[in-house]
Amino acid sequence: MIGRTVAHYTIQNKIGQGGMGEVYLATDTRLKRQVALKVLSDSLARDDLQLARLTREAEVLASLDHPNIAQIYGIEELGEGKALVLQYVEGPTLAERIARGPIDLEEALPLAVQITQALEGAHERGIVHRDLKPANVKIAAEGSVKILDFGLAQSLSQDRDDSAIADSPTLTVEATSTGAILGTPGYMSPEQARGHPTDRRADIWSFGCVFYQMLTGAPPFPGDSLHEVVGAVLHQEPDLERLPATAKRRFGRLLRRCFQKDPALRWQHMGDVRIELLDEVQEPLPAPAENRRSSLVFLALALLLGLLLGGVGVWSWTSDSPEAKPITTFAVKAPDWVGSVAISPDGETLAFRSGNRLYTRRLGELTLRPVSSSEGEISVLFFSPDSRWLGFASGDFLYRIAVDGGDPYGSPRLATCRERPGARKIRSSFPTAGPAACGRCPPTAAK
Repeated sequence: MIGRTVAHYTIQNKIGQGGMGEVYLATDTRLKRQVALKVLSDSLARDDLQLARLTREAEVLASLDHPNIAQIYGIEELGEGKALVLQYVEGPTLAERIARGPIDLEEALPLAVQITQALEGAHERGIVHRDLKPANVKIAAEGSVKILDFGLAQSLSQDRDDSAIADSPTLTVEATSTGAILGTPGYMSPEQARGHPTDRRADIWSFGCVFYQMLTGAPPFPGDSLHEVVGAVLHQEPDLERLPATAKRRFGRLLRRCFQKDPALRWQHMGDVRIELLDEVQEPLPAPAENRRSSLVFLALALLLGLLLGGVGVWSWTSDSPEAKPITTFAVKAPDWVGSVAISPDGETLAFRSGNRLYTRRLGELTLRPVSSSEGEISVLFFSPDSRWLGFASGDFLYRIAVDGGDPYGSPRLATCRERPGARKIRSSFPTAGPAACGRCPPTAAK
């Protein structure tokens, strides 16, 4: 096949093989892009059932449009058989990644969420994968996930490696009058193993197997033979004690629900699994060098320092009076992570930045007052001497806003020097006087 041209696709090399056929890397000579060609093996190319399954896969993929599912570009005639033209995803499979060892939780979570998103999208279209396993998950260079092999049942390979029987090629044998066994032994659900009809809950079981193997590096239902693996799927429970302690604490319940042998007791929708995972995904930190705990410590220290300074001021002011007022202490719960903090000169107002907003709190009040949102990160926060105004630096500019709120960005600005185009621009809402930055032309109102 190497060097052969199928339609306008030139085959370069072989990149995969399964019990049903081979996958080749090819070049689309019309659009100048790389594609993957999936073709039936010679022994199956004239099998009407296998050709029908290959056509069915093409129809299934054509009906799906999801960023985590590999796309199909077309189906081409190849002698007496057919070839699927698929999106080529460069990168290792999840099986190849797991072969290097268990995946850390921080790396595994985003991958698992993307897998659930792909399956959820397929289920919404009425499509069940039925053969989800690490070998059918591709990881692109940027960390995005692509699910492969929708709707393609593979034949049991005659020369399988019994040492990896749990991940042997897709099993397709007539089992009972109710149906056929379709799936990969180590990842198929109990109803699949019995040849019973399956629905989206079979994919939920398979996802549990994949997620378990990502975290432990081993399949949940190992065995030395096909019969042992299927027997474990039907009659044994996975060893959740093999999970890392943090993963067990956070995802033990999720996996137990995935591994319920009765589909009625399993998770009923992949969206529920996705939400459970997202509940454990840490929110991205707004400041790269900070975390939430350090921000809270910073806030506590800043508040303590402010209260001490305020207490000193109150003590100095009342030291000559016959009755000294008691010092008031309080705690402030910030809406988000905390940056700059300032205490007004009169000791009556606390101001701080939380997230991208400024907040103030009067010492005699119980609630925070949102002052304004900021255009960029605020690095300096300070009060005017009369405690009526807040000043802050954002980027290269200074802004002023009333303590009770307002728009710091709508005030007049100082324009750049007209005679020196390279002079640095100055923008300020504070009262200014005198020449512009270069000292050679007066300030003018900016647009």
